[in-house]
Amino acid sequence: MTCQTCGLEKPSDEVNDDGRCDSCRGEITDVRRHAPPPASVYLKPDAIYHARCEQPLGLIRYVASAGELHFRCWFCGESVFLPEVAIERVERR
Repeated sequence: MTCQTCGLEKPSDEVNDDGRCDSCRGEITDVRRHAPPPASVYLKPDAIYHARCEQPLGLIRYVASAGELHFRCWFCGESVFLPEVAIERVERR
């Protein structure tokens, strides 16, 4: 089911009768367990790769105020920002 607030696809047991998911209603406090894995990147043994180009990403910097890692695809030039909590959820290939 799709949450009416955030627009993310959620399992039916996480969307309530009002159309909002538990995290939008403020009932989820464990973000690490409930956050979806990032779809824009995947992990290989040697690096984090850009899913669109299938090329390795270069780490540009850590943005402490936002808690994000800033990567850049050297092939297409696209910037990718990953929250530090999402790093452990990156798909391994």
